[in-house]
Amino acid sequence: RGESGQLDYLRRFYFGNGQSGLKPHLQSKVDEIDARTVSSIAIGKPAGQEEIVVRVGRYGPFAQQGERRASLPEGMAPDEATVEKCLELLSHAEQAEEPLGVCPETHKPVYLKVGRFGPYVQRGDAEDEEKPQNASLLKGMSPESIDLATALKLLTLPRNLGNHPQSGEAVVAYNGRFGPYVKCEAETRSLPSGVSPLEVTLEEALALLAQPKAQRRGFGEKRAPLRVFEPTAEHPQQIELLDGRYGLYVTDGTTNASLPKGTKAEEVTVEQARQLLAERAALGPSKKASRRKSAGGRSGSPGAKSKKGASGGGAAKKPAAKKKKATKGTAKKGTKKGAKKAPKGAVRSATLGDEAEEAPFSEAQSVGF
Repeated sequence: RGESGQLDYLRRFYFGNGQSGLKPHLQSKVDEIDARTVSSIAIGKPAGQEEIVVRVGRYGPFAQQGERRASLPEGMAPDEATVEKCLELLSHAEQAEEPLGVCPETHKPVYLKVGRFGPYVQRGDAEDEEKPQNASLLKGMSPESIDLATALKLLTLPRNLGNHPQSGEAVVAYNGRFGPYVKCEAETRSLPSGVSPLEVTLEEALALLAQPKAQRRGFGEKRAPLRVFEPTAEHPQQIELLDGRYGLYVTDGTTNASLPKGTKAEEVTVEQARQLLAERAALGPSKKASRRKSAGGRSGSPGAKSKKGASGGGAAKKPAAKKKKATKGTAKKGTKKGAKKAPKGAVRSATLGDEAEEAPFSEAQSVGF
C-alpha cells in the first residue's frame, strides 16, 4: 500500500526490529538447507521410470528426470505440470539433441529446440566459443514442418533488405515479439498479414515505411455502449454500460465506476449502476501522481536535480557582487521551502543511499530473497 519502503520492510523482516528476525533462526540451520531440494517440486513417478521433478533454475522452471531436462513453456506454473506433460516435454528435448543438419556456410550443426518461449532453431552448440545463434519460428509454423532449409532461412533474420534511397540507411526485416516488421532508423512498420519477413522485398518495405504510422488499435476510439439506461425524472442523467480496457464499467458522462469482477453485462440493473456511480462520486476525484519535470530529469529519479539545485538554492549564476546574498537566501530556502517540496524518491535515496550498499543482504539472497 506504499506505507513502507521495500528495503525497510525486508531489513526488519530479516534482521528484526526490536524483536527476533529471520536471521538468528537461520544461523543454526543454514548448513542443513539444500538449495537443490527446496527448489524442486515432485510431479510423480511413471511406472518403471525415475521420478520427475520440476526445478526452478536460473533461466526459469524446467522438468527433470534423471539426466533428462526440458524447459517448461511460458505461462505454465511449476505446480501445474503433470507427469504426461513433462514426459512430452522431455521427449521433445531428446529429439532436439539430434541436429536437422549442418549449415553449409559455417559448418555448424543446426537444431530445432523447444524452450521456455516456444520452439526455435539454433545454429551451433552451447559449448562453442561463439554464442549460438537462435531464431524463433514465425507465427503459424509448426515444429513438424521445420527442415534444414527453413531453419537456415529463419536464421537470416534480422534480414538486411538494402539501403533507403533517400537516407542511405539500412532497411531491415525482423521477426519481433508482437509479429514481423520492417525498420529503417527509428521508423518501424508492421508487416501485413500474409507477408513474411523471409520474403518481403525492399520495394514493399519502402512502400510500408512511406505510409503514415497507424494508431494503436482501439486507442482513443469511443466504443459503443453495451447497454444504455435512459434518464428518469429522479435521475436526469443517461447511464451507459461500457467494456473498457480493464473490464466493465458504468458512466454518466461525469463519473466512471467499475463493476465488480465477474459481473455479467446482462445482469446489471439500473439501480446497481446508480449506486456504483454514487459511491464512486462520493470518493472524489482520483489522485494522480505529480509529474513535475526538472532540468536534470524526472522528479524523484536517481541523480535528478531540481531547478533550484540539490540544496534548494538557485541554479542560475548571479553576479559576483550578489554572491553572499544569494548564498544566504539559498540556505534559508533549502531548510524550509525546499525541504518540503523534495520528491519522495530523492528523500528515500538520500536516506537509504549508504545503507543500500551494505553487504548483509547477501545472506538473505542466499536463502531465497
